[in-house]
This record gives sequence, C-alpha cells and structure tokens, in this order.
Amino acid sequence: MRTFLSVLIFLLFSNNTLQAESDTQIKQEATEIVKKWNNSFNNKDIPALRTLFGPTVYYYGTNLNNNEVIIDIERQLLTSYNQLIKSDIEVSFYTTGIIKCEFIKEVFVKGKRKSYPSYLLLLKTGSEYSITGESDEISDKNTNGNNNIGLESGMYIERESKFSWFLVVTFLLTILGFYLVFREFKKKSNKSNDNYLAEAKITSNQTFKNRPTFFPSESEKGHDFEKFVVDRFKKEYFILKHWRSDKMHNGISPDSNKYPDLEYDFKTKSAKAKIAIECKWRSGFDDGKIEWAKDYQIKNYIHYKKENGVDVVFVLIGIGGMPNYPDELYIIPLEEITSTILYKKSITKYQRFSKSSFFFNPDYRTLT
Repeated sequence: MRTFLSVLIFLLFSNNTLQAESDTQIKQEATEIVKKWNNSFNNKDIPALRTLFGPTVYYYGTNLNNNEVIIDIERQLLTSYNQLIKSDIEVSFYTTGIIKCEFIKEVFVKGKRKSYPSYLLLLKTGSEYSITGESDEISDKNTNGNNNIGLESGMYIERESKFSWFLVVTFLLTILGFYLVFREFKKKSNKSNDNYLAEAKITSNQTFKNRPTFFPSESEKGHDFEKFVVDRFKKEYFILKHWRSDKMHNGISPDSNKYPDLEYDFKTKSAKAKIAIECKWRSGFDDGKIEWAKDYQIKNYIHYKKENGVDVVFVLIGIGGMPNYPDELYIIPLEEITSTILYKKSITKYQRFSKSSFFFNPDYRTLT
C-alpha cells in the first residue's frame, strides 16, 4: 500500500516536472528559430530562409508553397528592406502541434518605419523545426485569414491544455489513492476496535485491586522532591558525597535508610563544612499541621550527626504543588525541631520564598 502511494506520488511529480521542462525547452528552441529567421532576412540569406520554411506555408492570408514564399521574399529584399523584433517573443501551443511565436516587428522600407503585431507558426518534426506560417494581425484581419484559411487548415485552433489527458489520469489516480488510503484506515480502525473490545472484556472481569495504577508511589514522590532540592545546590560550592534514597524489598532495607537523604561537603576559599539534608514532601497541611517524621527517625538523624562529624543537619519540607516543584518550601535546622509534629504557624519563619539556588553561611550555619 505504502509502496503504491510512493510510486503514485513520484509519477505525478516527475511527470509534472518533465512536462514543465519540455515546454521550457521548446519555447527556447522556438525563440531561436524566430531570431534565425529575422537575421536571415536582414542578411538577405535566401538559402537559409528556404531551409527554414516548410513545404507549405500560411503566408499573410494565403497558403503558398516553399518556392512561392521565397520568390516573394526575394522581391521584398530588392528594396531597402530591413526589420527588427522590438518585443519579447511569446510562445504558445496548439492542438495540431503548431507552435505560435508572437512579437512586434518593426519594418524599414524606403525610409519609412512601421510596426506590426506579427507571428510565425512553427512545426517540429523529430528534432527539426520548420516555419509553416508567417503573418500579422492586420493582414489576417484584412484577408479574414483567422476565420477562413487558418481554421480550415486547422492551424489556429489553440489547444485547451497540452496535458489535458495527463490531468484526467492524474485526477483518477488521486481518487484511487484516497480510496485505498481510506480502505486501509478503515481496516486498521476495525482491527483496533476489535482489540479494544477484547481488552475491555478482560478488564471488566478484573477488580480495582488488580488493576495497574499510574499514580506515583510515595517513594517516587520523595525522590522527585529530592531532585528538586539537589538542583538548587551549586556544584561549585557543594560536593554531593551521598544520596540515600529509601530502598526496601519484602521488609528488607539497607542500614543507610535511617540516615539523612543527602550529604554535602561545602567548600570555598575561606571556609568548609559538612552538611546533611533530610527531604520531606507533603501534599498540604492537615488542620494546620504535618507529621514530618517518627520519633526513632529524629533520634537516628541526631546520632548520625554526632557519629559522622556533620556540622549541621537541615530538614527541607516541601508543601503542596508537585514534589518536583512545591508551592511552599521550609528549611529548618534539625537542632531547632523538638517534635514529630510541625505547625504551620510555628515554622513560618523558616519559609523560603525563592526557588533559586541555596546559599550556606558557614559562620551562622544557616541555609537560605
């Protein structure tokens, strides 16, 4: 199916391109014939003119043979005849294969100058062109040439479109292409619906308990908040030494789970310190308070600080919003927390309103 459409599109575009290139080439060649005809006239080159004209020529309202045309041209050239093409050469095509080249011809005869809306009719046979007509609009009007001789000879019937059949075929192929695409889409749609109904039937027999959930787990929420916190420590000053995410399987967890989540070495040219961060995210305050930890966890954090030479432990609490971008952020030194329950009104002074990078003051041991 896709191969067919690809071939169809290729043929349509390639044919259009080839037709356009063919027209352009023919117009260029026809223009050169007109220029050659004009130069031969001015150079009085009778042999060249005889070669240019075809066996039969529509010549200013009359059909003449090649020899009769040349005799008339020789008569003109006995005088001080000269001509000049003053305009661009417009090329058009006819259903009979005739190519019409229109231009303004300025004629000099016996010191007088006149301009005529003229044209040549060309016919291409193989790779050769021959002039099958020479006239101008004034002569045609005077001799009724357009209405009689031209139409009778079939030379003046302008074709509606050189590629009319091509357009018809293109249209039919396009309709066929749309039909095949629609049929393929409908087939896939029906198959998709069948699969959906089959899956729905199976799912309807499942309980909510067995259905997969797409909500993040508590550990995933915690990890997202940790990433939010880590992003705000500048690597130029804070070297991350440990990142402990809570891990557990069938009740088995590493001993490091009881320690703070993050541990940093803070270094500048004039100061250094070791700090630890415990990250907690809650969706909101419950009646103006949250439980941020259990008693044993607080004891573990205090023990960890003493045993590992940590200068200060901070508890970072995110409230509301999303774990990776909370609405509120609180930075509380562990040593200033005395309970597992924190009230919003009591921790307001620790709220950090900026979401930019953290700044640690080693003298006051504050993180802002």
